[in-house]
Amino acid sequence: MEWGHSLVSANRLRDGSEEFQKATKIDRKHTPSYVAWANALAELGEFDKAVSVLRRVRGPNGSAVRHVASGTAHLLMGMQTSDPATAKDYAKLASAKFRRALELDPLMKDAHFGLGMALTLEGNTDAAIEKLRFLLKLDPKLANAHRELGRALTKRGQFEAAFAEINLARKLDPNAANLDRDLAIVFAHWGDSHIGEGGVAQALSK
Repeated sequence: MEWGHSLVSANRLRDGSEEFQKATKIDRKHTPSYVAWANALAELGEFDKAVSVLRRVRGPNGSAVRHVASGTAHLLMGMQTSDPATAKDYAKLASAKFRRALELDPLMKDAHFGLGMALTLEGNTDAAIEKLRFLLKLDPKLANAHRELGRALTKRGQFEAAFAEINLARKLDPNAANLDRDLAIVFAHWGDSHIGEGGVAQALSK
């Protein structure tokens, strides 16, 4: 399923969203299609639609996939609220769902990825970094996991490591959406002077 592991441009996200929607019409019980469709919508910033899609999941009760779908819905609701306390509450609900999924399937990449994001939203940055690094040991080429790790490292104040992770995500998926924004946040904290001779352009070309 790997709903969070591919970073794509807005046009490709829109096309992917439409394809996943078609897949759910062909098989209304195919949970991965719903989760992938919701993820595409979330990447486009359409959180309400994404949550609505996840509520349609009809997978077996108690299955790891069903827990991931539920956790993802909580996570997206937390990401769209402007109230930090409410965001943290949703993140804790999401974390519980992702942990339950991992009890059922310890190597489920989607659950590790979702838990990493939820922990970041909770403010538990150190645990998020540990979780995302574990996921990248399972699969070092997950561009979105590198991006999320970079975001967590930025919050931790480890700007050089954050730059390295986000830039690696950029190299793994050159068509990625929103990575320039993430890099700009790192640069705003870190400062161009720390990037070395040649500045930002030189650093990004490495």
